[in-house]
Amino acid sequence: MSTQSTGTLSSMIAPPMNELNTEGMEGPFRINPEIPLRNAPDQNTLDGSMLPTITSSELSDIQNFYNRIVYFNNSTLIADGRSVLDWQQADSLPNYSLSYLFGQYLRTQAEQKLDAGVKTDIFKQILVDSGNETTAVTNAIHNNIDPNLSLGEVLTNFRVATALKAPTGVYGFGKDVASFFSVSPKVSTLTSADLKGGGAIVKDISAGSFTVPTVHGDNVTYTGVY
Repeated sequence: MSTQSTGTLSSMIAPPMNELNTEGMEGPFRINPEIPLRNAPDQNTLDGSMLPTITSSELSDIQNFYNRIVYFNNSTLIADGRSVLDWQQADSLPNYSLSYLFGQYLRTQAEQKLDAGVKTDIFKQILVDSGNETTAVTNAIHNNIDPNLSLGEVLTNFRVATALKAPTGVYGFGKDVASFFSVSPKVSTLTSADLKGGGAIVKDISAGSFTVPTVHGDNVTYTGVY
């Protein structure tokens, strides 16, 4: 497969999660042990982790909000492809930043479907879902954002949204997009990458056209961001 794009500012590379084996990955969110666990069939694997984005202190703490953005913008580990789902690495700070922003992306996408001023309860839905983490998040996506989107597609859309910040649609942060204008993913300097499911890198190809390499992972997709 070969595609070309002219005037592209960056290229997003992300394996779709629905096509990958995620065994051994803890899930897209860390869980606060102070919050009761969901009644999930894999509850033992959830001990010690929870959605950081659902706590009122995090959602209302403006300094924390901007700290997560600053970390995201400057993290080489994120730039080099860290997946929001990969909590097996020694340094988990990139995952907290990614998890926070992904949670905000889900929230704003859900609220984009609601009347002005109406808040979503998407995080509550995830917590009370009886399925595992992947199932719970997927169900929340289908019930609040789009019944036809897979988790993998939403993760790709999220990464594009951090670069594009479109005022409407899946490539932005909905009604709150102005609050996310400072989000700017760091461009990777890598010439090759071994990406986990949900991982992505941004490459600057503004110098001209881009042709997708003939040799790449079966589940890797290339998205032009204009």
